[in-house]
Amino acid sequence: MNTSSNHQIGIVRCFSLFLLSILFTNSTIAEITLTADKSLILKGDSISFSVADEDSPTAVIGTWDVNGNSTADPATGLRWNADFPNTGTAPASGSTENILYTNDTAAENATYVITVTSDQNDTSITVRIRDNKIWQVDNNPGSSSAADFTTLAAVNSSTSVVNGDTVYVRGSGASYGTLDLTKRLHFIGPGFPIHGNIDTQANRETAKTSSIDFEIGSAGSTFTGFHINFSSPTIDFLDSNITLRRNLISSTQGGGRVITIHNSKSNIIIAQNYIENTNSSSSSDAIYVEESGSSGILISNNFISAVDDAISSVAGITISNNVVDGDINVSNSTITNNIVGNLLRSTTTELQGADNSSTHNLSETSQFGTANGNLENIVMTTVFIGTGSLDGQWQLAESGSPAKGAGFDGQDMGMFGGPSPYVLSGIPAIPSIYSFIAPAIGTAAGGLDVTLKTKSNN
Repeated sequence: MNTSSNHQIGIVRCFSLFLLSILFTNSTIAEITLTADKSLILKGDSISFSVADEDSPTAVIGTWDVNGNSTADPATGLRWNADFPNTGTAPASGSTENILYTNDTAAENATYVITVTSDQNDTSITVRIRDNKIWQVDNNPGSSSAADFTTLAAVNSSTSVVNGDTVYVRGSGASYGTLDLTKRLHFIGPGFPIHGNIDTQANRETAKTSSIDFEIGSAGSTFTGFHINFSSPTIDFLDSNITLRRNLISSTQGGGRVITIHNSKSNIIIAQNYIENTNSSSSSDAIYVEESGSSGILISNNFISAVDDAISSVAGITISNNVVDGDINVSNSTITNNIVGNLLRSTTTELQGADNSSTHNLSETSQFGTANGNLENIVMTTVFIGTGSLDGQWQLAESGSPAKGAGFDGQDMGMFGGPSPYVLSGIPAIPSIYSFIAPAIGTAAGGLDVTLKTKSNN
C-alpha cells in the first residue's frame, strides 16, 4: 500500500466471497469481479464512491455522493438496488446496506474498479460480495412452515430479499395476492398444467396472482410460469428491462386493459404467454403500449385474444410469431410471422394504424394483402389442428396447413414457430416432476416405494 498526500490507496482483486472492512482516509480503491448471480454490498458513513470498468478506469459508469445522489448507466449491465435508483436521490448512507449489482446482460466475470472517498477522517467502509439467494413461497395448508413466505407482497417487502434473488412459487388452490415489485427479482412458478397437455407437472395446481405492478426499481426482473387471473387482472410496466414469459393471463369480468406498458419504457419482452381478455367494455385491450417514448418492445410467440384490440400501440414495437384473435391497432411497427383471425370472437379482425412493416403474416381477411410473403383470405380451420388443450389446439395442422414453412426464412408462422416457440402449459425452463406415484402407506421392513418421472425443459 502506497501513501501520498494523505491518501491511502488499496487494491483488492476478488473472484469469490470476501469481506473487506477498512479504516481509511479519503480514498480506497477495490477491484472486484462480479458475475450475474452475485451482488456488491457497500456500507459506510459519509462516503462517496464511483464505479468504472477495469479496462477504462477513467470512464465512470456509476456514482454515489455524500449528498445521496446516485447514477448508473443501464447499458453497462450495472444497476443500483430498489433503494438506489438509476438516477435521482438515494437514501442517506450508513443506515442501510447499499447494493450495486450486475444484471443478466453484464459480462461474465467482469471486473469493476470501486473507488470510495470520505469527507471524514478514519471512516469505516465494508465491501463484500453476496451470493444471490433462492427463496420459496408456499401458501398450501400444512406446508407454510417450510416456506420462506406465503405471499408475493411479503417477498418484495422483506429486507432479506435483495436484487438478483430468485423466488420459486409453488402451485396452490389459493391466490398469492397482488405484487407491487420494487426490486430486481426472478419469479418462477410451475406453469399452468391444464387438461390435455401430458407430461407437464405432477401437481396440477397453478401459482395464482391477480395483479402485478412492475414499479421503479424492478428493472431486470423476470416473471414466468404463473396464472394471472381472477375478475380483472392488471399488469403494469412502470419500469424498463422486464420479461413476462410463459404465463396464463386471463380476464373474465370487469373492464379495462390487461397489460399496460407506460410511457417511455424500453426493452420489455412479452413472450410465450396465453393471454385472453373477454371483457366487453370499451378499451378492453389485451396489450396496450402508451404513446410516448417507448422502444424495444417485443411481443412474441403468444396467443392473444381480446374483444377490443388484441394489441394497441402508437410507439414502434415488434410483433412476431403470435396467434392473434382480435384487432391489431399499431403504427410504426414491425409485424412478422403472425396468424390473425376470428378464432374465439364473433367479429372480423382488422389491422389498423399506419407506417407498419408487415411481412409473412397470415389472415382470414385481406388486411395484410399478398405482398411481402403475406397470405390473405385463409380459412382458419385449415391452419390449426383445432382440437386438444386450451393452448395445444393452436398448433399447426400436420398436413396441409398454409402456415407451415410460410414465415420469414422458411419458419412456421404462429406461436409455435420461430427461434423461441411457445411452450405448452408455460412450463418454465427448469426440470419438472411430471409423474409421482407412491402408495398411501409403507412398512418398516419394506419402506416406501416411490416412482418419479422427471424431464428438463427448455
